[in-house]
Amino acid sequence: MSDQFWMSFAIMWGTWAVVMSLVMGWLARRHLRKDTASNQHVLTYPLIFLIVGIACATFFLALTVFALYLRVFFLSPVIWFIPAASCLGAVIIVMYVRVRHTIEPSGLRYQTLISGRGFIRWNDVSRVSYIQLSKQFFIYGTVGEGVGISIMLVSLPEFAHAVLQNVPPERIDANALNLLEQMAAG
Repeated sequence: MSDQFWMSFAIMWGTWAVVMSLVMGWLARRHLRKDTASNQHVLTYPLIFLIVGIACATFFLALTVFALYLRVFFLSPVIWFIPAASCLGAVIIVMYVRVRHTIEPSGLRYQTLISGRGFIRWNDVSRVSYIQLSKQFFIYGTVGEGVGISIMLVSLPEFAHAVLQNVPPERIDANALNLLEQMAAG
């Protein structure tokens, strides 16, 4: 293949990566907005997350159909990324619909993308940690159950207050404790 093809390919995906990084950074900052009192204790993804998922799935699905129409898949072995990106948009949509956690006085009721529903009592929390790579808090119970709380979720300050009030500080990792205190302070 020509150098011009690879240069245009690199510019296209480089632009996409920069735009997606900016959008994801904006989404991460959206968790600090104030919610109505009825949703104050529910951790969900913001509406913009659904919009990004629909836009991503639609765009890459249309690009897939267009590539099939032109029979581009037979010409380039790297074009299989396009349908995979469309599937990523579909996963984002399912995450928006399915992932939902509720902060209760006695614990955290959770619903995850894959493992389903559960409940962790604040008294049964064995460890709270923060993983920088995945940008998630992980709460582990004494019976082995665990749940990840993404920092993109709305109502994280309420989550931080609940954890700091109900979980003894010795069960919270230092990195997680520092970040939870910052979130609780706003």
